[in-house]
Amino acid sequence: MEALGKAVRYEAGHLCCHPGIVRHGGDKVTSGVRYVLAAWIDIHGVKEYDRQLCEEADLTRMKGRLDQTLEFNLGQSPRGAADERLVKAEQWYLYSLAAGEKYGRDAAEKDDRTRSMVPRLTSENVWLGLGQLWLDQGKSVEAADAFRNALDLSPYNTRAWISYGLALVNLDDVDGAIHAFTTAADMNEYEFDALSNLGLLYSMASRHQEAAEAYDKATRRIRQGADGSIKADKRAAAELYTNLGVTLCDLERYREAMVVFAKAVVIDPTFHDAATNLKAVKDALGAS
Repeated sequence: MEALGKAVRYEAGHLCCHPGIVRHGGDKVTSGVRYVLAAWIDIHGVKEYDRQLCEEADLTRMKGRLDQTLEFNLGQSPRGAADERLVKAEQWYLYSLAAGEKYGRDAAEKDDRTRSMVPRLTSENVWLGLGQLWLDQGKSVEAADAFRNALDLSPYNTRAWISYGLALVNLDDVDGAIHAFTTAADMNEYEFDALSNLGLLYSMASRHQEAAEAYDKATRRIRQGADGSIKADKRAAAELYTNLGVTLCDLERYREAMVVFAKAVVIDPTFHDAATNLKAVKDALGAS
């Protein structure tokens, strides 16, 4: 249970019942097999308006980003359908926040005992979406505030910590960003995006040894199949290895860098940065 920060153990045949707003997941299976039978109970008359409005906002924001990509690739003006969608997305997010405020207030008014139990929002997603929208628009101060609000609701959300870190990078708060990325990485042993961003931050600060250590730790978190195949997003994995290779070059560890660039090319042969860097190192070392 995320709010508890630990797993809840109960015997076979027992029921774990909780409201839908409680974030939960399965703890790592170290032996045997886990079977889970899940059931959902809909309560007549209960509507999570803030969640529905947030989903509409997320969908509109993603369509706006797609419109931006299409307009850029087609050489059209960046202002157009994309901007209209993003404006609407912001409005939907604000509507979701307003609905969440009313949800929490109405619940509290019905019974004072629920005042500390019922949140004003059913999830932190609206703050995450709004923060991402503002971050994409270069509104880093507003984005950082939104991500902080998301973390107030869900302090164990790794995505919120990573996004908060990115906003702090834009605000030149290096120490704050390092803390955010490190916190996200420590929360999830399979999380490599946080360590990748941490490596980039160290590289930007010319702290190349620390960058190499962060990148190396991130590569060890990439899931692989029994045959060695990458189970993560291949482009993201190739970018990670390429960034590690560049950092190794900064440390004048060129032969190690060549091996890392080659790994990136194998992972994603279409990622030209890896191939270009590999050729440059080979040429510099006179390797074939």
